[in-house]
Amino acid sequence: MILELIRMAAVFLLHFLAFLSLGTLLLKASRKETFTLSLAVIVGYFAYFALFELVALPMIFTYRSLGFLTMVMAVLMSVVILAAVILGGKEWLRRIKEAPRVLADHSWMLLLLAAAVLFQCYAVAVYYDTSADAAYYVGIANTAVYTDTLQKYSPYTGAALGRFMIRYVFSCFPLHNAFVSRLVGIPVIIQAKTVMAVANAFVANLIYYQIGRCLFPGKSRKWPDLLVVFLCVINLFCDTIYQPGTFLFTRLYEGKAILANLVLPMILYCALRLYRDDGDKIIWVYLFLCNLAAVCFSGTAVIAAFGCSAAVVPLILLRRRLRLAVPYVICLLPIGCWFAAYYLAKIGKLSLAITG
Repeated sequence: MILELIRMAAVFLLHFLAFLSLGTLLLKASRKETFTLSLAVIVGYFAYFALFELVALPMIFTYRSLGFLTMVMAVLMSVVILAAVILGGKEWLRRIKEAPRVLADHSWMLLLLAAAVLFQCYAVAVYYDTSADAAYYVGIANTAVYTDTLQKYSPYTGAALGRFMIRYVFSCFPLHNAFVSRLVGIPVIIQAKTVMAVANAFVANLIYYQIGRCLFPGKSRKWPDLLVVFLCVINLFCDTIYQPGTFLFTRLYEGKAILANLVLPMILYCALRLYRDDGDKIIWVYLFLCNLAAVCFSGTAVIAAFGCSAAVVPLILLRRRLRLAVPYVICLLPIGCWFAAYYLAKIGKLSLAITG
């Protein structure tokens, strides 16, 4: 039992090393962005799943094996981590040395913040939904691992499919769990329902904290801490399947739950940043990566397009910034491409038959 917990903790930290590394490279590329470890993890999280979508989706339709996908992603992430250590290692050490001072700024609120985050991580690891969707997210990853294929077998019966499932084929997030399982040898169900769910909960709270920093600029760190705690309490009282709190506490290993609890809050964070400075180009990069990652998470990614529109269109109209229409359209391209492919497949113009 103890060895399994250590193993899960190691895989959890490996995820965050990947997120931190990608985020570090992106933040380093921006001259205006202030580097923080939490922001690097957040940005790296969306960049990681955007990258995974770009790598995995072509492999599905070219009938590549899970082993080949694992090798390619392992090589890519090894290069990314090495580059991040070389270019950002000193920044990591500097931030770690500053940690005691930063923690002292939080004062006693840090205890409440830690309790709220740890409670959520415990909840998502212990209490989870067992619906048909839940069976799919574990089943499709398991069939990928045991058949060394990508979405060619039914996650419910294990039988070979004659055509890809139109509802799921464009969203590669479940294959990420198969990739990690193949890479480190951890069972898919543990990776999906424990390690990844806890990682999602942790990143979600980092996003909430960054939203607090935007809402309370220049104030004590206690205010963002308090916002995270309040959101935890509010989500606890979301007791229907139509509210994000239920997805947060019981279904955070599912793509649609990530959309509700990470993607939409990230769009809100970007919107707050844009309203403060609509000339900050790095925010558009964040939005683009967020939307591309949304496609990876779930076919319900179209909701992210509405979220971006609700954030950006009023900004364009109220401030008469027509030039912002160009980056806005570019940010919507990932979801637009997904919708076009889905529509073409639905009307039979794009074949999803499996011939390889």
